[in-house]
Amino acid sequence: MSTETDDRERKRREAYTPERFPTWEILRGLALVLFSKRALTDRAVVHDRRLFEALGTNEEPRRREIEENIDRLRASYGSALLIVAASLAVGFVLGRVGGVVFGAASPVLLELIGDVGVGLLLWATLALLGYEIMTPKNATLIEKLDRWAYRILYIVGSAMLALSTSWPKAWG
Repeated sequence: MSTETDDRERKRREAYTPERFPTWEILRGLALVLFSKRALTDRAVVHDRRLFEALGTNEEPRRREIEENIDRLRASYGSALLIVAASLAVGFVLGRVGGVVFGAASPVLLELIGDVGVGLLLWATLALLGYEIMTPKNATLIEKLDRWAYRILYIVGSAMLALSTSWPKAWG
């Protein structure tokens, strides 16, 4: 019986290593971000401890730092959701107002607006530097400008996509 238990424990540990992080663990972690900070913190401590062991460092995971990062992650995704909702709402309202003020738009104009929106999203994605300019505090002016340019392009691009789908189309 002990051999079976040891074998199951070994398999469980092997399935949860920093190098091989299964999809189900990612999905579980994302659910824990939303529903259980304490359980996610516990999992992160175990994961990070194994990571540090694999890297050969004597570092220990800092529980408080992990909790603060979970709070940052939650706040970031929460504010991003609000920004996305606002961006889509602005695009939708502009599309409806455009339909009332200017009438139905030609399909070519709506395709052009949508294409420009997609172009802005792609531009933002490809231009984001991230690691190339990252500093330990992640707070230099250039890093902040990089993040804000990315956000602005994404917000405007998303609004343009919403505008292109909400403006009434002239058929014919």
